[in-house]
Amino acid sequence: MSHAQIRRLVTVAVLGLLWIGIGQDLLFQNVLIDLFAGGNVSLDTLFRDAINPASRALWVVCAGGYLTWYLRTDKARPKSAKEAQQNGTTWWWSIALTNVFMGWLLMVGYLWNAGLPASGWLTVLVFVILDVGLCFWVPTLVATPRTFRLVMPGAVKFFGDR
Repeated sequence: MSHAQIRRLVTVAVLGLLWIGIGQDLLFQNVLIDLFAGGNVSLDTLFRDAINPASRALWVVCAGGYLTWYLRTDKARPKSAKEAQQNGTTWWWSIALTNVFMGWLLMVGYLWNAGLPASGWLTVLVFVILDVGLCFWVPTLVATPRTFRLVMPGAVKFFGDR
């Protein structure tokens, strides 16, 4: 991995952690709080004991997903661009969907007894997808080895076709 890739990866990983640790928490508790009201536990307890730890665990899952992606692609030497595109895309989507599924399981595990209303569950689902986008897709976009850098959705628009 080049120094530029390492810098980009560290930058987006820290930004993802700040988003989950501060930005998302502020958004939930100040803007979207009404969507979570009406559960079996107080909102302070809900955020402190359930949503915040589950969100941080999701960041770890996404970091593990990126590490899996990097280890899979770093030493891979596909025979052709077509093979890189086919295999890379399959692996990327497999890891991305696993991250979404694991994130949803984390949230369900932490929030099962909270008695969230439907609006709270929907908000959590949307934010799991958003968090996986920010904490898995963006790092893979900016720090993937050159052979596979165009297999992620949106990579061609971001990097061009070369």
